[in-house]
Amino acid sequence: MGKVFVYRNLAPQYRKDVMWSLKDQRTGLVVARERMVLLTDVQFKVSQAGRKRVLATGRKAVHAGCVGIPAPIDLGVWLDQYVRVTYNPYKYETFVRCDTGEPVTSASKVFINSDGVFAVL
Repeated sequence: MGKVFVYRNLAPQYRKDVMWSLKDQRTGLVVARERMVLLTDVQFKVSQAGRKRVLATGRKAVHAGCVGIPAPIDLGVWLDQYVRVTYNPYKYETFVRCDTGEPVTSASKVFINSDGVFAVL
C-alpha cells in the first residue's frame, strides 16, 4: 500500500469507538478503518477552505488529517520519543504540538490511537 490520508471518522457509528479511516492517496478510496495506525514520512494537512466552512457552519466536516506510509505497529518500543499533536479548527489553522502550541507540518513517524495523535518530529 502506498501513501494514505488518515482522518478521524465522524460517522455516528464510529464516534463511541474512535475509528480512523485510511484513504488511498492514489485512488481516493477508503481502504481501511482502524483503531490504531502507525505512519512514516508524514505530512500534516489542513484544507483551509474546509476549515472556513466548519467555522462558518459550526458543523463537523473532514478537512484535516495525516498523509503517510502505513507501517506495522510495534507497541512499547518508542512511545517515549513521541510528542502529542492536535488540531482544533476553532483554535488553530494547522496541527500544533500540545506542549508548546508550535505549528507542526511533518514528522518522521506518527502513532494514532483513541488517545490522539503522537509524532516523532
